[in-house]
Amino acid sequence: MFSNSPKSFLSLSAAATLVLLAGCQKEASSAQQGGVTAAPGKSQYFPLQSYRVGPYAAGGSGFFGGFIDYMQLINAQGGVNGVPLSWAECETEYDVEKGVECYERLKKSADGSPTAATNPLSVGIAYATLDRSTTDKIPLITINHGRTDSTDGSVFPYVFPLQLNPYSEVSAIFNWIGAKAGGLDKLRGKHIVVLYHGSPYGKETNGVIDTLAARYGVSVDKIEVPHPGNEQQSQWLKIRQINPEWVILRGWGVMNPVALKTARKVGFPADHIIGNIWSNSEEDAAPAGGAAKGFISITTHPSGTSFPVLQQIKAQVIDKGKGNLTDPKRFGTVYYNLGVVNGILNVEAVRVAQAKFGKRPLTGEEVR
Repeated sequence: MFSNSPKSFLSLSAAATLVLLAGCQKEASSAQQGGVTAAPGKSQYFPLQSYRVGPYAAGGSGFFGGFIDYMQLINAQGGVNGVPLSWAECETEYDVEKGVECYERLKKSADGSPTAATNPLSVGIAYATLDRSTTDKIPLITINHGRTDSTDGSVFPYVFPLQLNPYSEVSAIFNWIGAKAGGLDKLRGKHIVVLYHGSPYGKETNGVIDTLAARYGVSVDKIEVPHPGNEQQSQWLKIRQINPEWVILRGWGVMNPVALKTARKVGFPADHIIGNIWSNSEEDAAPAGGAAKGFISITTHPSGTSFPVLQQIKAQVIDKGKGNLTDPKRFGTVYYNLGVVNGILNVEAVRVAQAKFGKRPLTGEEVR
């Protein structure tokens, strides 16, 4: 069961580690259950507003691939206390209007199984469906993103910004820069540029950045990169002229490798660029090649395949040809593993709720 209140909400910002590094599709049948067949209305349903095409496909396909594979693992192990999981997908292309359409299309399962939660992995779609989720009494999960003020469950009872929120993320980055300088008091007089994606997600930390900059005496320039971010020459020329100590990269999708490659072109060092939580994956760094060497980013979880849960997914899902990824080499990558973590959090919320309401498919209100 999700519990959203100032006391119970857990932010992992203090534990975050810095590391190197076509419209909606037809609704899928809720019988899509990883080989498990359930009677109508007898599964726990998750509507998935996914995106697997376009400039943000790497993040969407990795995340939802991991999420679905974890649910398939749970089904292979008998479900959540015997209750199988089901899901349906709708392609949003990371577009807000399509995301709202997908929400309305999928919020109720085709077979009458109750809906546990929505997980759009999009700030814009989350903002656009927040009131709808509250009215429909369906928990809205915004892992590592979303409205910071939704941390207060007394005001936002159906919204859950799990792991970290945008403000704690920025705070962790400032703390790290301060530590590199010898203490936060040593930041006074330094210059930081924030290069941000031109979307609600990219802009959502501008206010708190201004607050922290004023507190520590830091000069800040905020530079927008229009969606999708595949042209950044003018922005990086401006950064080169400003010559800041650090650049905070609030990128997404194709914007990230383009930023690294363009930074190298203008002579700005990669080891003075700090990527935020959506600039931290293999798909963000690898396409940049040597330009990514020294690049630093923040994360809440590691990549890798050695973890027991990943090994279980490999044995019971991937090796049986049921994996959701089109490219099996992406198994264990940052985005995939975030999907697995998200699956764990959703499933365990259902499990805890079952302890209170019974071992059966639960309504969104009960899961909340």
